[in-house]
Amino acid sequence: MRKFIIAIFFLLGIILLAQNCAPHGGEHTHGHHGVMDKIKEHQEELDYAINATNLLDTNYLIKVHATVPAVKDFLTEKKLHKLTSFPCSNCHSKSLKEMQANRAKAIKKAHWDIQLAHADESVMNCTTCHSKNNMNELITLSGQPLQINESYKLCGQCHSTQKKDWEGGAHGKQLNGWKPPRVAKTCVSCHNPHHPSFPSRFPARLNTNSLEKE
Repeated sequence: MRKFIIAIFFLLGIILLAQNCAPHGGEHTHGHHGVMDKIKEHQEELDYAINATNLLDTNYLIKVHATVPAVKDFLTEKKLHKLTSFPCSNCHSKSLKEMQANRAKAIKKAHWDIQLAHADESVMNCTTCHSKNNMNELITLSGQPLQINESYKLCGQCHSTQKKDWEGGAHGKQLNGWKPPRVAKTCVSCHNPHHPSFPSRFPARLNTNSLEKE
């Protein structure tokens, strides 16, 4: 009798195993080679996606054409509309050299409140990034003009590692959460272009004094 019961359970086990292994109607008949294959297959079957394009004001965004392989194009902030003294040609109506030559020494220099602390003066000055002939534009190290909203291209000339990390999403801050389309802060949203380094700060710590009082 005992052997008979064991045989019954053995047969039931074989039947259940066969049902689990057999392809079900309406499902893919090919087997999965691993967990990642199964996840990928189910993702491909989804016919919907969360998207926030209609919630964005694209008037204040610009598309970034990623240069890092496998990174899709994304959006970043425009900064031109936030400049309070633009266009620069309102004051820079002549070439920089001519304006400097005709400036009275008794008059305070323009932009006196801006202190350039980006690199040594022997390496860069104002005209390293700002065009001498058209102050409304930026200029690359090779002499190519850039729009103000494309300043990230200017930064990426010297800070190539940071730019790659920014394009990949490891550097900077997201503005649209993690739902598409991807929107990231641009370089000058966090860094002052004239003084890009952040000041040293004490690390945050737990206020143990308040805990002891409790």
